[in-house]
Amino acid sequence: MPHLRFRGCKEIEVREIKERLIKSLVEILETPEDYFTIEHEKSVFISDETYPFITILWFDRGIELKQRVSEVITDLIKEYNYSDVCVYFNDLVKENYFENKVNFK
Repeated sequence: MPHLRFRGCKEIEVREIKERLIKSLVEILETPEDYFTIEHEKSVFISDETYPFITILWFDRGIELKQRVSEVITDLIKEYNYSDVCVYFNDLVKENYFENKVNFK
């Protein structure tokens, strides 16, 4: 945890930024590198407008860290000339999260 899901961008772009992204997030969040999951979801846009949409599933860490994380992700993705990048935080409830039968409560 955290789990980052990228869509609306190319898989190769996510692969290219992965190392720098994780390095930055480890620093900001003080979370071990192996806690991060990076996923690329293939998507088909029906509308004319397309843009990267990154969803972050994690336990809430406050607005300041959300701001810093969104800045890092946006800056890295904009290297590929996207005009808009959306970062959405989905704060998980610890009581609802289980890993290997163990609750994070």
